[in-house]
Amino acid sequence: MQTKIPEFIQGIFGFVETTRYSNYVSNTKEPYVYLIRRADTPFAGCWSLPGGRMVKRERMTETCIREVREETGLQVITREFLARARFTGDDSKFYEAHCFKCEINEKNVIKREISKLKKEVLNTTLLNYKEQKSDELKGYKIAPPIWALIKELNSGKKPPYEISLIK
Repeated sequence: MQTKIPEFIQGIFGFVETTRYSNYVSNTKEPYVYLIRRADTPFAGCWSLPGGRMVKRERMTETCIREVREETGLQVITREFLARARFTGDDSKFYEAHCFKCEINEKNVIKREISKLKKEVLNTTLLNYKEQKSDELKGYKIAPPIWALIKELNSGKKPPYEISLIK
């Protein structure tokens, strides 16, 4: 009997890290990452990296740039490939998401207005993912694939990471 290979919904995450002064974090050089709180499945109500599904004829890096802009208002440049995450969403569908480290394009910063972001985004925040103890991070209700990525980033291993959370 042959095992059926699941069909994966393809998506992209943008890992936008900042250490500069912003309206959210004053006078700090600690690494913070932009997170969005999802309104839709998978993982509605959870904190996640900005991202979404690829559209036809769009390259992964183009999807990443578009999704970060739509969900945070930030214009970014994609840098290194960080991870591939395969996971089962809380909607029981299978997802494969590629994650890229992004840098804010200082020349093209867009003013962030929450009311004009995609309806799939409830709100945004900055999180110091390196300095906080895992107990404190758990208080954020972070989507499982993002939580797995944060653990990998804090493990000292070099990217790219392979994350598998298939149920």
